Amino acid sequence: MPSQEELTELVRNEVRAHLTPLGWSAVASDEMRPLIALRRALDNGLDATVTVSSPMGVSWGAPVVMVHVIDVGVGYRPLSELATLTREYGLHIRSATLYADGTLDLDEEEDDDDEDWPETEADDVDVDHDHDPHDEREEHEPFKLNATTPDEVREIANQIAEAVIEHGSDVAERYANVDELIAAVWDLPAAALLSATGRFDESDAILDRVGDRWRVHEFEDQRRCAYQLRRWNSSGGDRSLLPAEPPPRRWPKQEKQKQSFGEMWSSSRKGSANRDAAHEAARKRANGLPREEQLAILAEELNGHDLPHSPIDVELALDHLWETKADQWTRVARGAVKLGLSGLKMARAVRGNEPEAHEFYARIERTQDLSAPDPAFFEVPTSNRRFAAVDLHQGIDETLAQIHDIAWPKPMNLGFIQGAWLTQPDQGEIAVHVGEWEIGTIASAASAAFEQALTEAAFREEFPKLAARIAFLGEPRRYLVDVALPLPW
Repeated sequence: MPSQEELTELVRNEVRAHLTPLGWSAVASDEMRPLIALRRALDNGLDATVTVSSPMGVSWGAPVVMVHVIDVGVGYRPLSELATLTREYGLHIRSATLYADGTLDLDEEEDDDDEDWPETEADDVDVDHDHDPHDEREEHEPFKLNATTPDEVREIANQIAEAVIEHGSDVAERYANVDELIAAVWDLPAAALLSATGRFDESDAILDRVGDRWRVHEFEDQRRCAYQLRRWNSSGGDRSLLPAEPPPRRWPKQEKQKQSFGEMWSSSRKGSANRDAAHEAARKRANGLPREEQLAILAEELNGHDLPHSPIDVELALDHLWETKADQWTRVARGAVKLGLSGLKMARAVRGNEPEAHEFYARIERTQDLSAPDPAFFEVPTSNRRFAAVDLHQGIDETLAQIHDIAWPKPMNLGFIQGAWLTQPDQGEIAVHVGEWEIGTIASAASAAFEQALTEAAFREEFPKLAARIAFLGEPRRYLVDVALPLPW
């Protein structure tokens, strides 16, 4: 039976075989779930563009190729070159979802432009939340193509090629030149197009006009794009500013085969067995010893069983090392009940008609105090299992208490921070910041792992940003912080 990679490569090859003779070429794409991205050159620097995407998830049985979204759009070749700097508009400038019946959603999206902007005081008016104008739109059937055999893959490749041949240029052919495209798009892509054409003053005028429109957490990609466009404009289009590759994403695309449920279960059981063995060995060696020695023994056993850990992981594991199975099940059950109640509260809050909504949204709003400031845009690809300890500054317990209080969620009193950021003054120690506070430095033994992130971020005049954790521990009462270790990219 062909593997997931073999089926995926087969559909790409088949699509290319159909479309390359017609002027379409496969290109790299920064989309999160691309099966294939295509471009065809038109006049005046414009391109017809297509992305074919697969749904996210795992394969629960036989390997399968799924196509659920085909987007067609328009690109501008000079702007595509700036995407290594801005990460925006590398392929599409405008795009629309192509439905199975050949219709596009572009015209419907034009009616929704205002929905993308943060609310202002003028927007704070009573509305009928039970009425959604989207409900009045005609429903169109999306593409749903699945294949588990080479013959089925060839069939869906034929269907993709037919859709691209018939509709792949439908968006791009609406525009005769870049000026028509500039007139058709909203502020930021218009500014980007002007930058790409060398009309730097006009681009800056748009960026000045929109001002702080993106000064909310959800609009970070737009803030970064505007920031880098200003750098490009002020340099007069200095090509030495352009990096070789676009900036990475925190969760990079995985090229390896998706795991089946059975493979995931087997891997999970193996990890649990290794952890149980490490804990049992530590119990035998550490019983009756001082806590510092117990911590060293437990860390040694975790290393010996190839289990990633940081000081926080060791401290938390030691707190429960001598629990019986019954104690563990009781703790897990209580945690599950607490999690369930939190989920119920969250669901009620999202509905917006329960008292929990105020508490929920206030909690979300507070976490913005821990967000990284601009230009800490450089998202470092990180592991969710490997962390490096932070050597905390002295005399900042009040700051750490405030950070721990704001951090949310906090399972087992362990707070998660999505926007810790790094600086390295004078190429010295790597400083760790959370929100407006500098809280410590990366432990020297781990500092080499962060060099690539610091170097590439500095080239863009940005700061690296990555996930962190904060724990409050008793006996002795203290805080511990660690940051996620970078992955290579």
